[in-house]
Amino acid sequence: MMISSINSRSRAYRACHSSRSEDYAVTIVVLGEAAASLQATPMQIALAWLLQRSSNILLIPGTSSVAHLRENLAAATMELPSDAITQLDGIAGGRSAANLATH
Repeated sequence: MMISSINSRSRAYRACHSSRSEDYAVTIVVLGEAAASLQATPMQIALAWLLQRSSNILLIPGTSSVAHLRENLAAATMELPSDAITQLDGIAGGRSAANLATH
């Protein structure tokens, strides 16, 4: 899945990950695959995953688009399957929710 360079939301992915293009490419593929299987956008998957990682995470995604705001809000009610969470935790360098809670 390719994210258009015109799409301003693609900048959010770059802000969340290291500058290493290989890591970035893997992240885009994993988010894209999870989004396709769940009929969601990659940003919704990223937001839902972060919200499910820990109860003390507060996300503040910005947008100037009402459509993107609706997408962001819908992510709060998404339940990701365990296999998707495992894949996403894998690209986070093994920093699982359990590890985050103990540090």
